Amino acid sequence: MCAWFKSKPEKFTEAQPPQTFSGVGVYFTSEVHSVRSAQGYVAPQKLIDAVASILGYQLAIIESCGGTIEQFVGDCVLAYWRPAELPTLLASVRDAGTRIILEKVTIPDLDFRLRVNFCAAEMAGAFFGPDSGRRFQVVGRARDRTNALQRFSPGIDCIFTDADTVAAMPADTRSAFVPLSPTVFSLQPSR
Repeated sequence: MCAWFKSKPEKFTEAQPPQTFSGVGVYFTSEVHSVRSAQGYVAPQKLIDAVASILGYQLAIIESCGGTIEQFVGDCVLAYWRPAELPTLLASVRDAGTRIILEKVTIPDLDFRLRVNFCAAEMAGAFFGPDSGRRFQVVGRARDRTNALQRFSPGIDCIFTDADTVAAMPADTRSAFVPLSPTVFSLQPSR
């Protein structure tokens, strides 16, 4: 299992006031789906180790692209980019999503797909405690709209966003997204 899963958060020496933010930011989820084994069965410990590896490389990519991990929920990463200049945010998020898919961890005898969702919208959040504690909470339209995209699950690695987020992108970035419906767009990174 990855070492960062075993680390314990620092203990608080004194109460720290929460650091808050609000504005138009980007909310991001990455979910493992369609897990298959060549043997038809995955031992529980192998699955735990596989998920730890998958989440570990995603953590590194998201943080290197300027994102902040809000939390891990099962096999899903929830992250956000704090409000800033929107074209810059969207370029960072698209880069993170594309890298997560293209640099996907290879796990012997195990095949899986990744579904990445992101939306830009109003959000508010608060940061509690030290970075190692990973105590964050984000609320707002960006989170709600991103979570609504999770019902789409083709059998391939993919990146989804909504029509409002695509409309906010520069023209060259926007052209890479294909409409799946009037409100949902997909990007399938070339390998």
